[in-house]
Parts: sequence; structure tokens; C-alpha cells
Amino acid sequence: MSARFAVAQTPAVVRAVLSDDEQISRFMPDIRSSIIVQRTPRLLVEQEAVSRYALFSRTGAHDA
Repeated sequence: MSARFAVAQTPAVVRAVLSDDEQISRFMPDIRSSIIVQRTPRLLVEQEAVSRYALFSRTGAHDA
């Protein structure tokens, strides 16, 4: 998967925001929690999010 977008910030600021998994709910309010479980040998993040459609909602956990 890939995505592109343009922002008026330095690459260092963009990387800091995109890799701040523990504070992601500040930017994506449907993410209820995001916890870094492991950093090495590769990053393991456990997230809980809510999906909404009309009157329905669902909470689920996801390992990113």
C-alpha cells in the first residue's frame, strides 16, 4: 500500500508526527488507544479503534 500527500513542514516534523503511534488519537479521534508493545527487532503497535456507520458502531483491536 502507498499514499502521497504534500504538507508545508520539514521531513523531520512529518516523520515525527507519522511515527508518534502513542499520540495518534490526537490526530485520529476514532483510535481509542495505541500502545507500542515492542520496538525491536521490528515495531509492534497494538491499537483499538471504533468504526461507525449510521447508527451502528464497532470497537476492535488491531496489531499494526
